[in-house]
Amino acid sequence: MCERCEAAAELSKLAESHSSPTRASPKPPASASASASASASASAAEGGRGKHAARRRHTTGGNRTLHIAITTVCGLVISFQVLRAFVIDGALSEEEIQQEEARRFAIESCMQVFWEIAMQLQRQEEPDIGLQCDGAAGPMLVSFSEEDMRISHPNPDALGFSDIYVLRSNPTPVIVE
Repeated sequence: MCERCEAAAELSKLAESHSSPTRASPKPPASASASASASASASAAEGGRGKHAARRRHTTGGNRTLHIAITTVCGLVISFQVLRAFVIDGALSEEEIQQEEARRFAIESCMQVFWEIAMQLQRQEEPDIGLQCDGAAGPMLVSFSEEDMRISHPNPDALGFSDIYVLRSNPTPVIVE
C-alpha cells in the first residue's frame, strides 16, 4: 500500500477502536478487503504509486489543459497591455515633440504680450494696440462696453484656445479653453 493508504488504514483502525459498540460500522466482507489489497499491491508493482496515482492522472489531465488555457489567456492579456502601453500610447515622435514645443513657445510668448498689455492697463495707460502675438492673423481686437475695454487675441484657436483676452477692469490675462 502507498503511504497515504497506510495512514488512512491506521486512522480507520484507531477510530474503530475508540468508537462505541452501538455505533460500530459494519466491516467490509473479507473478499472486498482482499481485492482492495490485491489492487493496491498490483498498483505498487506498477511503480509504487497506488490507486490514488491513477485517479490523480485522470483528473490532472483535464486540470492541466484548463491551467494551460488560463495561463495562455493571461499571457495574451498581459502582452496586449504591454504593447498598448509602449507602442500605441508610446512616446511622441521627434516631429511631434518639436510641434508641441513650438506650440508651447507660441503660447508663452503670446502670454507675455498680454501681460505687457495688462501692466499698461494697471498703470492706467492706453495699451499699445500694435503689440501682437507671433503668428497672429492680425492686430489685437479692441472692444469697448460701458466703461470697460477688452483686448482679445484675433485667432486664439491657432493656439488651441477658444478665447484669450484682458479687461481694463480686470487687468489679468484670461485664457478660455
